[in-house]
Amino acid sequence: MAIKKKNALVFVFDWGLLIILAVALALRLFVLFTEGNRLFLGTDDDNYRESAEILLRRGVLTYGGWPEPTVFIMPGYPLVLAGIFALAGSTGWLAARLFQVLISLVGVWLSVKIGDRLGGRRVGLLSGLFLAVYPPNLTAPGFLMTEVMFATLLLAGLYLFIRAEEEGNFKHLVLTGFILGLATYFRPTSGLLPVVYGLYLLLRGYSWKRTVYAVAVMGVTMVVCLSPWIARNYLLYKEFIPFTVAGGNPFLRGTYIDGKIYEKFPWVKGNRVMSDRAQMEYGLKRFAEGFRTDFWAYLRWYTLGKFRDLWEGPYYYKELTYLPKPLVRVVHLVLMAAGAAGLVTGLLRRQRLALLFLAVSGYFTLLHMVYLAAPRYSYPVVQLIVILAAYFIIEGYNHFQGKKLLKKQF
Repeated sequence: MAIKKKNALVFVFDWGLLIILAVALALRLFVLFTEGNRLFLGTDDDNYRESAEILLRRGVLTYGGWPEPTVFIMPGYPLVLAGIFALAGSTGWLAARLFQVLISLVGVWLSVKIGDRLGGRRVGLLSGLFLAVYPPNLTAPGFLMTEVMFATLLLAGLYLFIRAEEEGNFKHLVLTGFILGLATYFRPTSGLLPVVYGLYLLLRGYSWKRTVYAVAVMGVTMVVCLSPWIARNYLLYKEFIPFTVAGGNPFLRGTYIDGKIYEKFPWVKGNRVMSDRAQMEYGLKRFAEGFRTDFWAYLRWYTLGKFRDLWEGPYYYKELTYLPKPLVRVVHLVLMAAGAAGLVTGLLRRQRLALLFLAVSGYFTLLHMVYLAAPRYSYPVVQLIVILAAYFIIEGYNHFQGKKLLKKQF
């Protein structure tokens, strides 16, 4: 009888997953084919398009109109676009967007798998449903930006790490490191995630020996994955550049309270690398002077101000005619509030994935509060907060129904 009940639950779960994926696909295609032409920002997306075209023609990675090889961006997204453009036979904007729709569906599937491990099948299904209909997830595949790819790879790396902890095997640690390496090809901010995972393992009570082993396996795999990029940068610039030379601009921009920039940035004519380093130097000067001359204003900005900019608004940079921004903002805030409640609930009930979600979201929050804070940078981690929102709702329902809650895990 127990086996039949379990099989019935799996059957319902699989059909539920298929329905959720079908809904996610239908909504994304509807947005793409009704308002896809409006989903052009004319900023980084245009630069990525140009980079991909030059990569196809000349075999050189460039960015932002500069003809020389660049270390200003990671190469992952231009390589993906170049591959799509080559297959499409032209600058295939539609093909690229359709590809990102499929990647977004993978993210929904991963959210179901992760939610299942956080709080059971109902949490998994509700997580997938929320992320299937979450408005920024409908428009994001239409932007030719790194967000969809990075968000999905972040979820994939997280899922594999969860499997590695559950099964305690070398294979899943290697796979985690490999996926994190791929994610770093799209955004360098994932480069320290093995350390974050290591901190989580220590908080879970694992020994230093096991923790160092896990971090080393993931870290070495990441380095091997990134080695072609590191070697390319050394050959071109004669120095060790594991990620990019682009931290100066976002750091400097982040020193202006409320983003009010009132002056031109330092610039070394004809040298983008030296320009970025000059901007970092000026940013450090502004940072020190700001805290010295107006301590409380800068303290508020680097705590509450940037936290607000990072989490309060949705990654919804183009308003759809049938989804007004005020409505999307309300939906976003409700999910963020429920997710915060889910995080607190999970920590109080000592759920291991709540601790892991806190470590990952805390890492990205602190990182972008130092640099530039904006909804596009929180968007990949918002996927985790939505899963926590589903957990909070299901656990609340279970509580009022008098059902047995999950046992403590740490």
